[in-house]
Amino acid sequence: MLSVADEDGRETGRMALLYAVALLPISLLPTLLGVTGAWYFFGALALGIGYVAAGTGLLIGATPSRAWRLFFVSILYLPALLTLMVLDKVAA
Repeated sequence: MLSVADEDGRETGRMALLYAVALLPISLLPTLLGVTGAWYFFGALALGIGYVAAGTGLLIGATPSRAWRLFFVSILYLPALLTLMVLDKVAA
C-alpha cells in the first residue's frame, strides 16, 4: 500500500484516512434509509471507527507493518459489514 513516489508515506496515509472517514457515513446510510436495523448501525459504526483508526495509524507513521494492518482491516471490513447487513435486514 505504500507508494514508491511518496517517500515518507504521509500522502498515502492522508489518502487512506480520507477514504476511511468518507466511508463511515456512507456505511450508516442503510439504517438511515430504513433498510437495516440498529444492530447494523452500531456494528457498522464500530467497524468504521476501527477502519479510521487503522488509517490514522498509517498517517502517524507510514511503516510496512501499519500498511499491512490497514490492508488486513480493509479485507475484513467489507465482509463483516455485509454480514451485518444480511443478519439485520428489516423485513419489508
